[in-house]
Amino acid sequence: MKKLSLILTAVLACVTVVCSAETADLMLDKIEKANAKVTSIESNFEETKVLVNKKRIPMAGVLTYKTPDYMQKAYTQPEGDLFLIQNGMLTMRSQGKEKKFDLAKVPMMNSLANLLLKAMSGQIRSLAAENNTSDYTVMDDGKDYIVRFEAKEKAAVGYSNITFHYRKSDCLLVQLDMVEFSGMASIYVLKDIKTK
Repeated sequence: MKKLSLILTAVLACVTVVCSAETADLMLDKIEKANAKVTSIESNFEETKVLVNKKRIPMAGVLTYKTPDYMQKAYTQPEGDLFLIQNGMLTMRSQGKEKKFDLAKVPMMNSLANLLLKAMSGQIRSLAAENNTSDYTVMDDGKDYIVRFEAKEKAAVGYSNITFHYRKSDCLLVQLDMVEFSGMASIYVLKDIKTK
């Protein structure tokens, strides 16, 4: 009986609680207020690309974010790759080939940049207001506040769901999972986070 009680306690400790609208609003308030005080973030990151065939491609590097609209992922694995949002431009360098996008002229890249910048700054309500094609839920797993956007309808391109994990202790983004309609996914985990 004691063993069963310990197992049940362990299972309950792992349960993620979907929050009521009122509780969700309080959590989103905490995330927004905490992140409003942050002007810059530097962090190591691990990124996993999951292909349609479920093959996983590990990547890593250093992420730098500065409010309101600067973000750089400088890759150490693969070395030399780069993802940079700066001055209304998105620059991507992969395997020595570089592409630049004017965010005002390329809506899909602008949406991606906007998503990442708002995720870093905890602006979940703003993302929700801009993206009326998704529903979202807020959950508490004991260590993180988790916000999950789920697309209302399937589309040819884009994300079927996006999950944000904000650490409860300081409300900083620690994980971002982006799953495309195609089945491909990108999972980002931030570590050794330093803020100003």
